Amino acid sequence: MTKRSDFPDILPTVHTKYCFVCGVPSVEKNTVESTDGPHTRFTCTTCHETSDRVRIWDPGMIQYFDEAENLVHEGAGTIVQNERGEVLLFMRTKYPFLWTIPGGHMSPGEDPKVAALRELAEETGITVTDAVPLFTGTVTGDECMGGADIHIWHLYLVTTNAATITLDGEGSSYGWFPASAIPKECTFPVLYLFNQPSVQKALTI
Repeated sequence: MTKRSDFPDILPTVHTKYCFVCGVPSVEKNTVESTDGPHTRFTCTTCHETSDRVRIWDPGMIQYFDEAENLVHEGAGTIVQNERGEVLLFMRTKYPFLWTIPGGHMSPGEDPKVAALRELAEETGITVTDAVPLFTGTVTGDECMGGADIHIWHLYLVTTNAATITLDGEGSSYGWFPASAIPKECTFPVLYLFNQPSVQKALTI
């Protein structure tokens, strides 16, 4: 669990990446090819260790420390369902390297729905103007590449008949899956969110 003590006493005012092993802000991003596509990894120029994660402090996104001094990120995402009742998932190129839904971190002052639709357009090329709210809450155990293990999620449902999906650099491949049979190889928050009563009730299964 990333804590306040993992960061310097004076937090930076610009986006800064800290090594997940030694804590020094001297990491270089690189891409490693794998059987399921490219993976983003980070090598520290101080301790020379390579990790899938870094600890990021970024004033450009919503992040804070809770009462237990754990790092918390806030984000928004969408479950995209087509007319056949299938949901869209893509394989992440960033940790965790598993199937996921479109989504990402929010900027300070950004409306959650606006953030969810922005991430949807950026990551899949799907542009819509409306989404149905499904869930808002805390997901603990949601390990992101940026070092947080706790996220506040704002989840929405989008229904589309989009024929073309255009992935950005965060996805290596995509697929449409029955809502009642998503892969076990999904990220922790996806498995958690799909088990929520409000989500199951809203999906066409």
